[in-house]
Amino acid sequence: MRELKYCPHCRSKLKQRPLEGMNRIVCNRCGFIEWENPSPVAAAIVLLRDEVVLVRTSYHLSEGTWGLPGGYVERGETAEQAVVREIKEETNTDLELIGFVGTYSLRKKDINLLYVVFWGRTRGEKLRPGGDVHSVDLFAPEEALNTVGETSLSGQAILDWMRLTQGVRRDVQ
Repeated sequence: MRELKYCPHCRSKLKQRPLEGMNRIVCNRCGFIEWENPSPVAAAIVLLRDEVVLVRTSYHLSEGTWGLPGGYVERGETAEQAVVREIKEETNTDLELIGFVGTYSLRKKDINLLYVVFWGRTRGEKLRPGGDVHSVDLFAPEEALNTVGETSLSGQAILDWMRLTQGVRRDVQ
């Protein structure tokens, strides 16, 4: 998260104090409050021939690791519109949304994200990396879970999707 020292409105020195159950950065002069609200991200568990699409991005937070395709929700977009757009940008294929998986919070020192994860199927057969994605590949569901790791945000979403759609399928693959 960014560390504000001075108010962006009146340039007074900011203070930290309890407000609505949390310590918040506030300006005692003009009343500015740094809420530190998360940025919305839409992602999807994308299926092609019953395999899960995973991507590797050049994005600094996940550079070189496999994860679910997705990205930031732009101004004026719904999460559903954003995930369809992001899947097209990152995999060069169209997404047919089927359902909602869940929401997941990711907070690290310099980021605060709220992931909205859906699932669906691709309408195309040919995957090609695009945008900030440099690799795209297909994985059996259990293999996808093992690749991203159960404790990762992508892993948590895959586990939830497996529970929602067919139960957790350990020892079946």
